[in-house]
Amino acid sequence: MAKYYLGSTRCPTCDKKIKTEQGVRMHHTRTHDTRLDNRICDDCGKTFYDEKSQLNLCNSCVDGFRYSKTPEELTDEDWRTMSSYERWYYKNSDKEIKRVQKNRRKRRKYVVQKHLINAECERCGFNDPRAIEFHHTDRNKLDESLLEMSRNMRPKELIEKEITRGELLCANCHLINHHPNRFEKFK
Repeated sequence: MAKYYLGSTRCPTCDKKIKTEQGVRMHHTRTHDTRLDNRICDDCGKTFYDEKSQLNLCNSCVDGFRYSKTPEELTDEDWRTMSSYERWYYKNSDKEIKRVQKNRRKRRKYVVQKHLINAECERCGFNDPRAIEFHHTDRNKLDESLLEMSRNMRPKELIEKEITRGELLCANCHLINHHPNRFEKFK
């Protein structure tokens, strides 16, 4: 295996300038038929393919720096080691958080408007949407609750499928269903 300076963006054999460290590795393997040495962490001794892998996979290398500094506090080295998405997110995190929250509200609104506004209890017929709850008939097949599914932005088709696997009950019928013998010991 050939040796080269870690973090270099030039091929150690032909001195060709390449954009990323991973690109240098791929170029060297394909063009010169030899692999470059993996980088070795000074703290833990593990080997990593490139700097990005090391920062993502080695706890002692990251040292909690990500997202703990303001953009002004980051050094050029910090920015260089971040992926393009991390740099973008670092600069646009407020916008991204608002976008995700807006999409979650829209998904929740979809579930409520489509299934709860005009729903009634399937056992007693009560039809106030404030008291309608979703009851999972087979809890063994439950992956996520409807709230978690809408919060985690699951596809609408998956939410629809989950709704068909359960029933809509009012809060009273739902409680009675889950605790049929709740006060038997007091009789």
